[in-house]
Amino acid sequence: MNVTVLLAPSFNDSNVTVTAHVPIRMNGDTLEINPAAFKMDPNAVVEDLLTQVPGVTVWADGSITMNGRKIPSVLVDGKPFMGSGDARLATQNLPKNAIDKIQVYQEVDRSLKPEERKQKDSLLTMNIKLKEDKKTGYFGKAGIGYGTDRFESDLSFQMYNKKTSFGFGGGFNNINKSVKNLQEMFQNNTYRNYNPNLYNVGSFDKDGINKYHSIGGVFTHNFIETTNSRQNDRITVNYTKSGSEQFLTDLSLQNRTTEDNPQFIENNSVSNNTNNSNDIGVNYIKTNSYNDQFTVNGTATFSNNSGNTKSTTDIEDPSGNPISNNDVNNREDSRSNDQSLSVDYRSYSQEDPLKQFSVNLNVNNNNSSSNRYVNSVFKSYINSDDDTAYNRNYNNNNANLNLSANASYEGLKRLLLGRYNLFGISLSFDQWFNYNKSNNKQNVFDFDTLSGNYIINSKLTNTNLNEKIEYTPSLRLGKSIFKWKDSYYYNFYSNVNIVEDIKQDRNTSSIDIRNLSRSFAFFRYEGNLGYYYQKREKLSYNVSANYRKNYGYPDIDQLYTITDGLDVFNVRIGNPNLKNQVNHTYSIYGNFNTQKPKSKYALNGNLNGSFLKSLNPVTDSLINDSSGKRFYYYINAPESRSFNMSYNLNLTRNLKKVIFSLCTMALTIME
Repeated sequence: MNVTVLLAPSFNDSNVTVTAHVPIRMNGDTLEINPAAFKMDPNAVVEDLLTQVPGVTVWADGSITMNGRKIPSVLVDGKPFMGSGDARLATQNLPKNAIDKIQVYQEVDRSLKPEERKQKDSLLTMNIKLKEDKKTGYFGKAGIGYGTDRFESDLSFQMYNKKTSFGFGGGFNNINKSVKNLQEMFQNNTYRNYNPNLYNVGSFDKDGINKYHSIGGVFTHNFIETTNSRQNDRITVNYTKSGSEQFLTDLSLQNRTTEDNPQFIENNSVSNNTNNSNDIGVNYIKTNSYNDQFTVNGTATFSNNSGNTKSTTDIEDPSGNPISNNDVNNREDSRSNDQSLSVDYRSYSQEDPLKQFSVNLNVNNNNSSSNRYVNSVFKSYINSDDDTAYNRNYNNNNANLNLSANASYEGLKRLLLGRYNLFGISLSFDQWFNYNKSNNKQNVFDFDTLSGNYIINSKLTNTNLNEKIEYTPSLRLGKSIFKWKDSYYYNFYSNVNIVEDIKQDRNTSSIDIRNLSRSFAFFRYEGNLGYYYQKREKLSYNVSANYRKNYGYPDIDQLYTITDGLDVFNVRIGNPNLKNQVNHTYSIYGNFNTQKPKSKYALNGNLNGSFLKSLNPVTDSLINDSSGKRFYYYINAPESRSFNMSYNLNLTRNLKKVIFSLCTMALTIME
């Protein structure tokens, strides 16, 4: 049926403008998402917007995949939002109406060396560009709850502009709700509108009654104003004050099945523990392009702990007859401070391979002290000669210093061979140096009932200085065969690493038998084979196989153990005849991703497997005494083997963004 509509002529001078927004378009090699093309709730955040974009999946933990490929880096105007690498701070807080556009592009993985970059696919990066009038903002949340003998509270507030951001927050509760650090608080106090995570809640898995508190702040400043993610000149400073109080009552029951002495063990304990710590961190990063990177990272932690525990252990035979009893009261106070500094510089020059190198320096320092009082009474109902009673004081001071450096030179091939290609084989020379100094002073005192004072125990009081010097030069050879086409890309790669481990271990002790000096030189090798294939807008997969050989040697406490009779149920005895251990590790890895933008389904999964064969591994020869005591003798087993395998498979159905995880499995077998 045809319908004719007659319109009266009008001579009014009026215009009608029709505007259309393209949701998704390609701008060169960058995919651009236009938020204006998506009609959503006014309170929607970036994460809500991403769930409407074909091919993009936002998982329950906040991670993002596009066509099956994970997007590990999410930036805001070319920089990590609030100085954090956690994408959730941006995607779950920034409102959709503040976004100009969202860009997705491939970017070089800065953590890889030049030759490794050829063997790995580029990383996907998401950059959220804010509107000009939305580059300054703030947001926050606060909550409080109170009930019978229970309470909780939390707070977070963040503000930002083009160059600077600042955030602070904290929490206080007694509902077993852990408050680890400020970043965790920011992650949980977001404006996420669906699939809220339940990590930062009271946990039934935690033992006892726990009271947690935490407060802190983070400040980030960019010295340059740029939206180019290749250029960075940024400093981040953070501080956190946190602590916990725990009250725990515990009952454990154990049936110990042995051939000669089957036993039933009951242990009751009550403990109170308090912990407080102050954490300071500074991070600075400067980059001009993909070809250079300079980072400095420093941390300092100051903590103190106090606690007391009362425990009773009763051991019976299968008929219920008592075998032994042990009552222990333990009270301890301790303090520690840790400082670390890491400096890293990388230079990559495609035009001049002689300038390709990287240097990393690390310094770690730790000091700790503790003062512990222990009262222990052991009674044997079988042999009264085994009865013991201790009233002992331990005063320990430990200091540990570690210096390490790693240098890698990628220009070795050009330096030695000039422009000779060597059949496309790459050469690099790596050197690793490590120095570790550990100084331990243990003063042990026993209470003298006659004088009423603690007197020194000369058998257990000791000083121990251990110094380790390690130097590991290695030569790495690599070969890649790859091909680019409009529709596909593949890369076959292999690496062989030849390594010499040179080690010097010197131990100086007030106990003569523990004075020794050892030198080792271990020649070893490792290698890997891999293949990566990508068919554009179809699928991609990657498979690799790896082998590694390494050595280990027994430490001083396994060779000459200091045996303290206070731990009556677990007595360890050293073995000076222990041999070095040899490990052979084989591993495989594979992953698969579909990459069909128009498909309703996306499938991705991965497989991990490893096999470890150890020769002469150090283990225990265990003897169960009739009184309930256990004696552990260190020995070398002829061989040990362990095997583990895990896989996961995920299927995404584009139906209101319902996401299914088909199967996840892990298997571990040890011999």
